[in-house]
Amino acid sequence: MPQRLLHALVATAVLGPAPAALSQEADAIPVTQDTTYLRLAPAADYWTYSHFVAPQPEATAAALTAVVNGLRAVAGAGPVTQEALIAAIGGEAAAEGLPELLTRTAAALDAGGLRGLQAAAFRPVADDEATHDALRNLLETNETAASDVILVQFDQGAVTGGPRRMHVALVGAYDLISDRVLILEVDEARPVPYWTSSTRLLQAMLGPVSGGLIHIHPEG
Repeated sequence: MPQRLLHALVATAVLGPAPAALSQEADAIPVTQDTTYLRLAPAADYWTYSHFVAPQPEATAAALTAVVNGLRAVAGAGPVTQEALIAAIGGEAAAEGLPELLTRTAAALDAGGLRGLQAAAFRPVADDEATHDALRNLLETNETAASDVILVQFDQGAVTGGPRRMHVALVGAYDLISDRVLILEVDEARPVPYWTSSTRLLQAMLGPVSGGLIHIHPEG
């Protein structure tokens, strides 16, 4: 693995309290129902990466393709095909857990010819205020420019109210005032981006199959 890619699993504690019980109600507001933030804020990630999101059956490959092509667009380069990335990341199968997603992210960046980037994982282990603050800080940092981007691995049903399954998508924006995260979906069954609270997203990243975030950003 190239040294330029940092494989750092960040946790606030080795052990923590069990995650709070999730409401059965969805916490997913379609962006078509609330466009205020996108109209008033730069929302650089949304306007850069949404162009490359193509919802389809396999989320991991689709999300990594959107990430790579968004970063290539920021660098002034053209897109690469998903077929080329699939070969580089070892197939279309969904990533099983955050470490595997991190490994596939590194392989996709290499295949996309992207240099000078770091990829680090944020793996929450507790539903507490310290972890929530760390999550908010990371989301706020990511919102400043399109030169970095976040992949999120989470229990999709815990957010949308649908079937419970681990899923991969992109973070399209973070509204600090309302403390809501815009999920750029690659799921063909739910192609419209949606807002969810950072609280719900944190809870959806905790579970039997640990989820988390992959933050890809310039070195330094």
